[in-house]
Amino acid sequence: MKKSLLALAVIGAFAGAANAQSSVTLYGLVDTYVESDKFHNTSNTKLSAGGLSGPRWGLRGSEDLGGGTSAIFTLEGGYNSDAGTLGQGGRLFGRTAFVGFGGGWGQLTVGRQYAPIFYTQADSDTDGFSSFSQPAHLSNINGNTLRQDNQIRYTTATLGTFKGMVSYNPGENPSTAPGGSTVGRMFGANFTVGAGPVNIVGGYHRENATSATTGSSSFNVLNNRTVFALGANSTFGSFTPVFNYFKQKTDNVTAADSSIKGWSVGSGWGMGPWAAQVQYGQVKNDLFTSANEKFYLIGGDYIFSKRTNIYLRYAEVKDKGGTASASGGYLAVSAIDPDSMNRVLALGVRHRF
Repeated sequence: MKKSLLALAVIGAFAGAANAQSSVTLYGLVDTYVESDKFHNTSNTKLSAGGLSGPRWGLRGSEDLGGGTSAIFTLEGGYNSDAGTLGQGGRLFGRTAFVGFGGGWGQLTVGRQYAPIFYTQADSDTDGFSSFSQPAHLSNINGNTLRQDNQIRYTTATLGTFKGMVSYNPGENPSTAPGGSTVGRMFGANFTVGAGPVNIVGGYHRENATSATTGSSSFNVLNNRTVFALGANSTFGSFTPVFNYFKQKTDNVTAADSSIKGWSVGSGWGMGPWAAQVQYGQVKNDLFTSANEKFYLIGGDYIFSKRTNIYLRYAEVKDKGGTASASGGYLAVSAIDPDSMNRVLALGVRHRF
């Protein structure tokens, strides 16, 4: 059955109005892998989901409104392909759910969407924001630098070699809430610009993260979080070297400020159906000046087609500080023990439809 026909059937099941769309596509991805890991000196072998890409299914569509403008939407849900359960806390469309307009002037969309800084991390990651890579791990320290509810976003059209986006999220808290109506407000931006064989990418994220109480009058104030990311990707023959830098600073009113910084370098390589990746990086937390975590990744893929590939990954993180973890978590697990190592060896298959 063609995708378009199947998509219309699914849309009909949800709303009974599939014929209102001029174009609807059903798409998805399945990614499952077997892993052998060592965490806190405990070894385990298990089946997991989402090694290279989070399993998903979705519906995207558009309607030509004339004058070069279209109405667009995407509804995308995540799930765990090892157990068949819903991802993102059980949300039906936990990955993205937005509607808007697009044309030669760019796109204006509203709903649950990726944070602009996510694209900076993904575009400067050797392994394409996989579960094993350092840039993806750093973004997961703060969930709002991955996806955001209630986002209003404008994305420019491609202007020469430049493309950018800006986003705003209202806090959606009443003025009588603790901290007031500004708690939860976020602003983000992203850009990419080409310079010969090199693309430079940058991202910014700002949020009023939480409210705190200080002083005898119990005056509510805000702890603010600011995140910067800068990266580059390039192509030289069959090699695709990348660089990534990430910094997150939290301004705490009633406690010590904290700053997490990380960087990584790596490269992909491809020839025919074969591909390989290597990555090295470090992360530090200013609250623990002696903490220094080092990251390593090596992997390979065999690509059967544009839709199907198998992959092998080995990744590890070593703590050299002898104190609390610098980064808070890695390889989908919690912080590692001081002066210890976490590692994972994974073999998986990914299929797109």
